[in-house]
Amino acid sequence: MVQTEIVDPTTPNYFADSFPKDDFPRYEWTQRPTHLPAEVWTTETTHRDGQQGGLPLTTAQSLTIYDILCHFTAGSGAIRQAEFFVYRPSDRDALAGALERYHSGSLIEPTTWIRATAKDVSLIRSLGVRETGMLASASDFHTFHKFKPGGRKQVADVYLDAVRTTLDAAVRCANAAGSAAGSVTHQRLRGGGTHLFNSVAPEY
Repeated sequence: MVQTEIVDPTTPNYFADSFPKDDFPRYEWTQRPTHLPAEVWTTETTHRDGQQGGLPLTTAQSLTIYDILCHFTAGSGAIRQAEFFVYRPSDRDALAGALERYHSGSLIEPTTWIRATAKDVSLIRSLGVRETGMLASASDFHTFHKFKPGGRKQVADVYLDAVRTTLDAAVRCANAAGSAAGSVTHQRLRGGGTHLFNSVAPEY
């Protein structure tokens, strides 16, 4: 396993070339992909960030959307997972209904999406999911302005503690997605990503 030392700068790096204050963000290629993957699939996010752009979904609406997506993707495998929030009772009820459908033969696996905190991990311990996504915002904007006292090392410790707690609960941690710029924990924690915590990762 390759280990990288996390350096705490005295001032934040906002990556102004990629994220200018007065313009749209730009992606600055460091290396262009040499080929496309042989297989491409997606996860469905209407039940989490889709709700953030409009009115919160009722349980019935969430399950209707889940049913439509299962019918749409059919056996193509184009959509393999649906990510659910678990913060409201109606969200947890929708997740329970989707899990029941999945165990009865529906083709899209319901998963959860939480913040990378031990408190959020406690929400999913008994919900019956085998995988969760984690929001691990790790730009210097977050590490300097949203954590106290702040700093990259502190944030990395908080996020990795949440990952350990998730794996201890026998839930697979799908990813820790760093947002914006300067990610310190932007890693895939399954498949061919990193070997971090392989010794304690649950088997499926």
